[in-house]
Amino acid sequence: MGDSSVAPKHEFDLEAARRVLPLVRAIVSDLARLQQRVEDREARLEGFSSGRELTPGDPYADELAQMQADIAADKTRVREFIRELRDLGVVPDLADVRVVRFPAMVDDEPSWFCWRLGQPDVEYWMRRGADDGDWQPIHPESLEQDPSNR
Repeated sequence: MGDSSVAPKHEFDLEAARRVLPLVRAIVSDLARLQQRVEDREARLEGFSSGRELTPGDPYADELAQMQADIAADKTRVREFIRELRDLGVVPDLADVRVVRFPAMVDDEPSWFCWRLGQPDVEYWMRRGADDGDWQPIHPESLEQDPSNR
C-alpha cells in the first residue's frame, strides 16, 4: 500500500501528472534497479554470513564489512530517490517502489492518479483510502468535464 501518511504537497491534474512523468519514470527506474540490487546484496550477505562466526583474523571479515558498507550506501541512495519523488509532490509506494501516486481530486473527492514502472502513461486513478486493487482506468473526457480536476 502507498505511503498515505505523507500529506500531499499539492494536487495534480492529469495534464500536470503526465508532464512530470518523464522525470518520475527516470527516478523510479533508477530506484527500482537500486532496490533490487540492495535486496540481492542482502540475500548474498545473509547466505555468506549465515552460520558463520567471524573471529579475529578471519579472511572474510574485510569482505563482509565491505558488503555491509555497500548495502548501507545503497540504502541511503534509495532514501534520496524517495525524497526526490516526494519533493516533486509524488507519493511513492514503499511496499513496491515501482508504483507511484499523484495526489488528485476526482469528482471533488481526494484521489490518486496511479502509475507503475513499465506503463507508458498515467492511465489509472483510485480514491484515497481505497485498496490497491481498486485502480480504475482514466477516461479523460469525464475528467475534462469536471472542473474540480483542473
